[in-house]
Amino acid sequence: MFLTYTIKLVGFFLSVVKDLFDNSILAYQISEKNDTKLVMDNLSQVFSKQSHDCILHSDQGFQYTSRIYKDTLESLRNYNFSFS
Repeated sequence: MFLTYTIKLVGFFLSVVKDLFDNSILAYQISEKNDTKLVMDNLSQVFSKQSHDCILHSDQGFQYTSRIYKDTLESLRNYNFSFS
């Protein structure tokens, strides 16, 4: 299972995908804007590295409930998503 989240730093936003099996950071992206593009750019890094089945877990922030996020994950057979 991978955990996805976005953190606000001073003037920047950090999007992180963390592997909960070994606590490693699989991908991260930094942006001045907290938007869906930040999350999707970060996930594209994960998609290029991971080929096995996984679950992407996140909160219900607007980036993770957007149509593009859901459509992208639904189009990939080996990725599922869950929300807290």
